[in-house]
Amino acid sequence: MSDAIGRIHTSEQKIVNNIKFQGKKEELEELSQTEIKLVKLLINKPAIIHMLVEYPNAAIKDGLFDCAYKVIKYYGISINQLVCRKRDRHFVHARRDFCHLAIQHTTCTRSKIARFLKRDHTMIIHYLKKPPISLDKIDAS
Repeated sequence: MSDAIGRIHTSEQKIVNNIKFQGKKEELEELSQTEIKLVKLLINKPAIIHMLVEYPNAAIKDGLFDCAYKVIKYYGISINQLVCRKRDRHFVHARRDFCHLAIQHTTCTRSKIARFLKRDHTMIIHYLKKPPISLDKIDAS
């Protein structure tokens, strides 16, 4: 178990080092503002780096990470709060909307969504049986 954690930590560190040291000043000037914000976000948030190491396809447009970003932006929570074990109403509603959004906009299975949320696939089935809370508002943003 500790060996696997060490490998994940090493992969995260390689990504951070590549982001920090590959960008020369000339290259950084060519980056768009969105890309600069993304690089700053990745360097400061190890949880996001860990998630991208585990789910590299999640960062693509209309991927799980994109859906998660829309939900956490709407609810005003962090990615850690979205995947945490707390059962506060606010977090449960965010997870439910995330599941509905992910099923509608990605080709991911319920099992992949469950692994992304650190849950069992039966919890995703339960969330999908319930109606979404604010899906139309999240989808519009």
